[in-house]
Amino acid sequence: MAIDVTCECGREFGVTNDSVGQSVKCPECGSWVRVTEALISVELEDTANAGQRPGIGAETSGPSKTVDQTSTSSRKPAGSKRAASKSRKSKSARKTALGADRQSHKAETKETREALRHSDVPLGLAWVYYGFLLAVVVSVLEVVTSFAPRRNIAQGDFSATDMLSVLALAASFLTIVGKFMCLSAPSQMSGNGRVFLAVLLDGLAVFLCVAKSFAALSPELVMALMAAIILLPIWGFASFVLFLRDLGEFLGQRNITERASGVLSFVRILLIAVLILLLLTLVRAQPLVVLGLVALLIYGIVGTFRYLDLLSACRDALSKG
Repeated sequence: MAIDVTCECGREFGVTNDSVGQSVKCPECGSWVRVTEALISVELEDTANAGQRPGIGAETSGPSKTVDQTSTSSRKPAGSKRAASKSRKSKSARKTALGADRQSHKAETKETREALRHSDVPLGLAWVYYGFLLAVVVSVLEVVTSFAPRRNIAQGDFSATDMLSVLALAASFLTIVGKFMCLSAPSQMSGNGRVFLAVLLDGLAVFLCVAKSFAALSPELVMALMAAIILLPIWGFASFVLFLRDLGEFLGQRNITERASGVLSFVRILLIAVLILLLLTLVRAQPLVVLGLVALLIYGIVGTFRYLDLLSACRDALSKG
């Protein structure tokens, strides 16, 4: 049996009775509407009233079996009035139930949003923001040092490359810990599984990076590890952006949802471009690889600013009381 649910935006849509006790998403504005048992009882009452047919009364017997057409016509309006009265009462009860359900949903959503603001999610987003910013700085420094003249460094000395490696690990640590803090989001909000996947993929990429540095591996295995080290963080990045999009929908911030969707489009193109570059590297097409790296660098700069802007919008939305 279908149940009509009305959202805060005024959109009315139908759900099944299996949705009782759950929150359903409005197809118009994306808000979450809770379906309560009050709606079921009102729906059943409407169905029962619709099954009654006015104008059919008890049959008479004997001589009075033939009923005057005038008296029959005079009884029909009375039955119609009673049916109309019941229909008005049913509609009134339905509106009351919908109003109570709407107020209950508003109160529950407000409490959940307050719990989200007082959780570790805002701090986790800050850690992710600064960790990603540090990773960008390290990447720029690595590009700059690659063009600098190389000097002979005595064995045991701490080089600039070693310093950048330490900073890259620190950036990964900040990012992973920040995403782990986001797991403290309330259970009413979807997306915790995506955060866990992002943490798992980022941690696996860091583990493979450290293993590659300390283990003696064949060139083929090193190439495979490099591909995994590049691709795993991209998938983890996409998973975390999906969480940020869920966060925007939960907070009712359409600007966050739209920015997250834009970053997801950027990630899809980035993933395709990286796969093409890896394929060109395998076939040793060096000129095309160089051109692809330059184009990827420019595209990455644009995506970096969009992602930082998304994180800032999420932090601002959570800081509002």
